[in-house]
Amino acid sequence: MKERVREVEIERHGELKLILGGKHGYQRVRGGLGPNKDQYQGYTKDKKNTTAAFKTPREAAIALAELERDLAAGLNKAARKKSKTDACMHLRFYPNA
Repeated sequence: MKERVREVEIERHGELKLILGGKHGYQRVRGGLGPNKDQYQGYTKDKKNTTAAFKTPREAAIALAELERDLAAGLNKAARKKSKTDACMHLRFYPNA
């Protein structure tokens, strides 16, 4: 019996790895979201965590890679949200910093 080996194509975005394939060009990125059905969302393998809706599949794939990196580092949802909120607050009070 002949073994089949599947090659995985990877696109890099900085230190993040985006896995190519699937209906929208990236694995684990689904489309058809939003009021006009023109937005995309990334989801983890177990489908327990998702990203926000984005305008392009590439943006959703980048957000998914960041989400998976955070989950692998052990950050929970509250910690991820807090770190993003702290960064946004810093920009709000110090826009030229």
